[in-house]
Amino acid sequence: MKVIRVKNTIVSLENVKSIEFETHGTGAKSNPYYCNICIIYMNDSKSWLQFEQDEKEREKVFEEIYEILKEKA
Repeated sequence: MKVIRVKNTIVSLENVKSIEFETHGTGAKSNPYYCNICIIYMNDSKSWLQFEQDEKEREKVFEEIYEILKEKA
């Protein structure tokens, strides 16, 4: 089974249709950026991994997910 562990969350990477970066907020002090990865499954359900304002960690995890998904079963 393909899974990834991020902080205190384990997420299945089985039956994934797509994965998207999401950034919310304006970047202003009163409305900072919030970085997420959205995993969309074949049945259109979604799972989010939240990274607060840590864009570098989000990019690192995104690459880890890519490596896991490109491996042959």
